[in-house]
Amino acid sequence: MLYLKFILFFLLLFPSAEKTGLPHNFKPGRVVKINENTYRIGKVTINKALREAVFTGQVIMQQGLIEYLVVNKDGKCYESILSSDIDPIDLQLALILLGFNYGQNIRERNDKNMPGGEKLEIFLQWTEGKKIKKVKAEEVIFDRVNKKKMEYGDWIFTGSMIYRGGILAQEDKSLIATYHDPGAIINYACPTQSDATGYSAYDANPEVLPPRSTRITITIRKEK
Repeated sequence: MLYLKFILFFLLLFPSAEKTGLPHNFKPGRVVKINENTYRIGKVTINKALREAVFTGQVIMQQGLIEYLVVNKDGKCYESILSSDIDPIDLQLALILLGFNYGQNIRERNDKNMPGGEKLEIFLQWTEGKKIKKVKAEEVIFDRVNKKKMEYGDWIFTGSMIYRGGILAQEDKSLIATYHDPGAIINYACPTQSDATGYSAYDANPEVLPPRSTRITITIRKEK
């Protein structure tokens, strides 16, 4: 509790994007306390006891080449499995409030540097009939280069690049990328990003994904 209060106090006194990874005009009042362990930032909910952030989205691609796991609904939906109506800055703040460190070392698309920052796990959950299905994010992604499901690996809180006093994700609406993207808030630490032609190495996996428009609960937590 003291740690969370300290962060909110810091944001109030020093709202510098360079220091916090947040826009200069960010308003700390967006953080709403639900109970002792739960806070809501816009449409993102965090549980500080479980150290996880949760939000919802929907399936927008069941098969085809992808560069993102999740984008904002106004982002690059033509190359993402899921879309969400959360405000990108709310996801960045949620991860900061959970105490996760961001790297911001990805400077260009398809950057050859491995993403730096907190290692995370991402889970997807949806309802199929009367059953609830929960999978790790890697299971809904197919590796075209190696012809198998994406390897379980590290999703990294790189933090979106500082841009014009804010973060780039506010402009391009990228949230979670499989293809190194400085605008994305989370990047997959994949040594293989592209195939021999330079295109993304990954496809949506129709063998696991539910139909388009299926509502998905997305949970992000520190890698165990």
